Amino acid sequence: MLKKIFSALFVLSMILITANNSAFAEKKVAIILDAPTGMFSEPEKVYTAVQTSLNNILQNSSEYNILPIEDVSSYVQIYREENDLTETVTTEGVAVESFLKKSDVDKICKHFESDYVIYTRISTTAPKVSV
Repeated sequence: MLKKIFSALFVLSMILITANNSAFAEKKVAIILDAPTGMFSEPEKVYTAVQTSLNNILQNSSEYNILPIEDVSSYVQIYREENDLTETVTTEGVAVESFLKKSDVDKICKHFESDYVIYTRISTTAPKVSV
């Protein structure tokens, strides 16, 4: 009888320890940074600025595992190409990208098995010149 009680307590403690550890597991965060590409943009500077800001915001938190922006952006570019969401050119010669829908963001999030996603869209226009 005593042996059964100790066995039940041992099993219960193992369940509690496992549940407790999973509650404090790192959460994956994917950052989808929709930055412009082309002649008048510098996405590397945008990646660096966003990564620096996130490091400052989450500097004392080991709770989050932020996936590298470059990896996510590479996959987003492939996703855009496979789903016909690539750049189109308007009559004025300015490149315009199709917007990602919520379902697209969900699919990208599932691909990386991330718990959270931060979606940031940055746009640009061609520089204006006057003479």
